[in-house]
Amino acid sequence: MGHLITIPADDAALITDERVMKPVSLERAQALVGGYVELLNVTYTSKQRRDHPAQMLVNEEGLLRNMAFNARASDIAKRTIVGPAVVLLGEAKWR
Repeated sequence: MGHLITIPADDAALITDERVMKPVSLERAQALVGGYVELLNVTYTSKQRRDHPAQMLVNEEGLLRNMAFNARASDIAKRTIVGPAVVLLGEAKWR
């Protein structure tokens, strides 16, 4: 089992957590982040306060396209993230 967690740039928008059985496709990842995908290795802290190795997918051209700052994703990645972000855990991670 894996998790696909979508983090919109808009702080008022809800974060979604979808359970998945296999890695997300490139096409779906591009649709979720709005363009070319950049993969970051991050540590995701769950609601139970446990750290998990994870991957974050972001828009590779987000800064060039003046996408909105994503504070929640930036906190996880420990760097500036713009635009929507997707966190992949477990079976959802790319190999």
